[in-house]
Amino acid sequence: MNPNKSNMNNSIKLKMGVIQLITLLFIITLIPTSMLAQSSKVSTINIYQLDSYINSPKKNDASAARLKSLVYEVNPSIYFYNGTVKTFESNPTCLFTDINGFNAMTKQDLSRNNVELITIRVENIQDFQTKINLENASNFPKLKFIYILATFEYDIKNLPKTIINNNDSYVLVFKSEKGA
Repeated sequence: MNPNKSNMNNSIKLKMGVIQLITLLFIITLIPTSMLAQSSKVSTINIYQLDSYINSPKKNDASAARLKSLVYEVNPSIYFYNGTVKTFESNPTCLFTDINGFNAMTKQDLSRNNVELITIRVENIQDFQTKINLENASNFPKLKFIYILATFEYDIKNLPKTIINNNDSYVLVFKSEKGA
């Protein structure tokens, strides 16, 4: 066997190995980058403190006034808890539920056409282990606001970890009020 031919074959094999190694390293560097892109997308969810949004001079005055009216005044409403739907008055503009109800409401016969505000009441911190899938709100044609009310102390900074499928179609507001 010709030693030059053997060296040439080894050289080709070595170059092929180096190319495969470089390709593999390139692919490995892409994986963490895509994970970072996904996690940064989660952190871009805009969630406003309820009172700050309502009282902010920078917000659209009509939007803030409407939210204040929906939250603090009596409005035609739907209550959906534990699989039971109760509607008060015709053409409800508010829907009150919990995380489980919010995630199950797509399967319910609800009067959705005029709902502008969905309030998700969270009674205990363990409820935040369940993701809030905002895609469930997509079939409310007039929905403007989703209000998450925690009845215990909870830091708004932790909320984006709980929310999935945000599409910025509505304003997300939050309030943590012990005993609310």
